[in-house]
Amino acid sequence: MRIGEFVKQSVVDWPGEIAAVIFMKGCNFKCSYCHNHLMVHKDLLNRTPDLPKEVILYYLSRYKSSLTGVVITGGEPTIQVSLPSFLKEIKALGLKIKLKTNGTNPGMLQSIIDAKLVDQISMDVKSGLSAGQYDLITGVKCENHIENVLKSISIIKSSDVSHQFFTVVLPGIHTAEILDEIDNRLEGSSYIKQKFRIGNESKVISCLTNSNKFQQNPI
Repeated sequence: MRIGEFVKQSVVDWPGEIAAVIFMKGCNFKCSYCHNHLMVHKDLLNRTPDLPKEVILYYLSRYKSSLTGVVITGGEPTIQVSLPSFLKEIKALGLKIKLKTNGTNPGMLQSIIDAKLVDQISMDVKSGLSAGQYDLITGVKCENHIENVLKSISIIKSSDVSHQFFTVVLPGIHTAEILDEIDNRLEGSSYIKQKFRIGNESKVISCLTNSNKFQQNPI
């Protein structure tokens, strides 16, 4: 379990809840606009120490009366094979869990839902659901990912878990047609179009050089 950052309390990451936020290290995408690239790219994520899960679990246990939930985000949490067991430990504390994912690991997602380990899922739909459009956004070849993303959408929509889909709308990249395509695919589910806010909007694809400052919150 590789954890890069821990926020003790937040009221914005899960509206309506007072939640701690756990940022997992590593991702199978390389989105140029990522605000957490220091925990995503292999040449950078090892430059910061991992936070021991035991310390985080101790904090959650001690201060659970001041929290209502925990947000698990990243990076991409589902690439970590020990994620389900970690969620079980958090659930044992009586805390609700929100999982943020890019939807590329439908097998793990299904097992987590079946085991009732999450109370809400937020899935990032990067673009129109074709390999070419995903390649442009993610910086990797997505031919194999598209099928998994589609499976995850189906799994989430057919589950009884509260869920929400979202897209970070990149100027000059996401056309009205692309957004309409996503909207139609997600019909019947909550779908949020988030405005791109990092750096110079005319330099979306090269904005790795305009990254936010990484800050590790000590416990």
